[in-house]
Amino acid sequence: MRTLVVAAFLVVSAAGAACAEKDAGGEVWIQLKDGSRVLGRIVLETDDHLELATRSGATVRLPREAVESITPRSAGDRSPDPNDSRLFFAPTGRPLRKGTGQFSDHYVVFPGVSYGVTDNITLMGGISIIPGLGLDEQLVYFAPKLGAHVSDRFAVSAGYLFARVAEEGFENGAGIGFAVATVGGSDNSFTGGLGLAHSDGEVKPILMLGGQARLSRRVFFLTENWLILDSDLRLSEQPFSAGLRLCGDRLSVDFGAILVGELIDEGFPIPWLSFSYRFGSPRTKASAAATPTPRR
Repeated sequence: MRTLVVAAFLVVSAAGAACAEKDAGGEVWIQLKDGSRVLGRIVLETDDHLELATRSGATVRLPREAVESITPRSAGDRSPDPNDSRLFFAPTGRPLRKGTGQFSDHYVVFPGVSYGVTDNITLMGGISIIPGLGLDEQLVYFAPKLGAHVSDRFAVSAGYLFARVAEEGFENGAGIGFAVATVGGSDNSFTGGLGLAHSDGEVKPILMLGGQARLSRRVFFLTENWLILDSDLRLSEQPFSAGLRLCGDRLSVDFGAILVGELIDEGFPIPWLSFSYRFGSPRTKASAAATPTPRR
């Protein structure tokens, strides 16, 4: 229940969080929608674009539509979340940008790769590497996702996750169709989603509520909570989770705990451990516009 309160708090903080105001007399970090950043001093502003003078003496011209946020350099060099398309396990509403990808691994034995085919289409797949099992006994999974960044602070996605043991037919697999939405900026956001899970001929609706909040320059608080809408399951049997994400420029590490009330009553939560590495360099209108050119 406390996790649900945290999730509700994230809704309020995400909806009410304002973008940081720039320091007109100092250096600022410009976070672009394609994931890149530019450091410089704003020398010109119009309704359509910004111009920055960088430390190297070059001038960078940025269309306003390419800018996600502006952060004063004096506020600290905050690292963006390189894994913002996912919470612990569930996807957010944010699709990967075209030309970028992620290699992720959950519990060491469940690796996977995601790739942004376009700005709106993300493909993910993987196979388990559980010791002692043959290749035909491993779990194979894939998940196409269609999404869009509707605005700087709102993104939606829909997709389908399917998993099965390699040697078994598709009719013996399990899957979940889902639709998710994320509201908020790069520091604080809330994600909510609905899914229909199927296995062994049974179909069950699932509600997912989660989000993240920045705690420091490279640390985020994460929560992801699943409510299986089945009258046979009590709240004490539903899975909630909370933990931390440590971020580098491309690498992120998540660790936390899956909290099921009945298991906690027995004295232990389920630990969570995963990491993700973002690769690729998107080449979009935004990144092309941010290419420094020598000052004349």
